[in-house]
Amino acid sequence: MRERRHEADFSPPRGLNNAHVQTLLPRLLPRPPLAREVEVLELPDGDFVELNWASPQPADPEAPVFVLFHGLEGSFDSPYARWLLSAASQLGWRAVLMHFRGCGSQPNRLPRAYHSGDTADAYWLFGHLAHRFPKALKVAAGVSLGGNMLLKLVAEQGGGRPGSGRCHRDQRAIGPGSQCRPSPSGVFTNLRAAPAERAQAQGKIQA
Repeated sequence: MRERRHEADFSPPRGLNNAHVQTLLPRLLPRPPLAREVEVLELPDGDFVELNWASPQPADPEAPVFVLFHGLEGSFDSPYARWLLSAASQLGWRAVLMHFRGCGSQPNRLPRAYHSGDTADAYWLFGHLAHRFPKALKVAAGVSLGGNMLLKLVAEQGGGRPGSGRCHRDQRAIGPGSQCRPSPSGVFTNLRAAPAERAQAQGKIQA
């Protein structure tokens, strides 16, 4: 199948051309209220990922499905996630965010972390969605680390679209002409704490 490239036509509002302002502004604005339904998706290795569906979901089984992959230590409550899922939901789409392992509300069963090159869980998710909503268009987007993972998955599939959909990456922090932005110290604190929390939950260490 021949792929078509869709050029982005985004034009920032007046006064918001600076990428740093675009990054900070969502944290200053109130996040749109958005209810969610949490689903546990079992994985082949015995672990799981949490799916956060924007609620209420459309009744039409052929409604387009919007899949979002968050960035490093992101979640359903990240400002960009809330805005993107809310926008898709308002369009009548079925919107879902997959929490990478260790980013959900419950500790994972296996001592395995996530990274930008690990595409196995996303691949399993697309297969699940293809079986569950066979006639629905699937559109996927990834932010930062999630964008890198999504592009790698597309490349692994020979440039095809996983689950018969479209993919988009938002990765302005890394690329030609971009500026490196330091990660908040809290991100690394969470990353260091996550393995210990998972191990403690599994009874491998004593509190």
